[in-house]
Amino acid sequence: MSEGIEAALRAAIIAALNDDAALGAAINGVFEPGAAGPHAPYVEVGAMTARDWGTKDRDGREIVATLRVHDAAREGEGVSALAALVAAAIAAMPRVGTGYAIGSLRLRQCAIARATSGEWIATMDFRVRALAG
Repeated sequence: MSEGIEAALRAAIIAALNDDAALGAAINGVFEPGAAGPHAPYVEVGAMTARDWGTKDRDGREIVATLRVHDAAREGEGVSALAALVAAAIAAMPRVGTGYAIGSLRLRQCAIARATSGEWIATMDFRVRALAG
């Protein structure tokens, strides 16, 4: 059952990012890791790590979803603005979906760094606590 929660939350995160008009106007797409040919700016939905967060009678997971925002701008302000749009899109996600109910959703950390390729990358970790439902 917990794998179902993880898959459903991953799909909900991708949908929230794809459905956000402001974010969609600012990026070239939302991609899985290793996708061929994305051009910055874009969002990569990366790893999801999970651990038990269930109760006596309900399955649940605490999941950390890692998103990476890529931007080719010369300065880091652009990736910061894009990260803010990503955070807003995730914060607006519906709290109840097929197979889960979110108890809490928080941006745990956001680290911004310049890659050797010259791209600016904001690595964002969102903590999601959800029960099966």
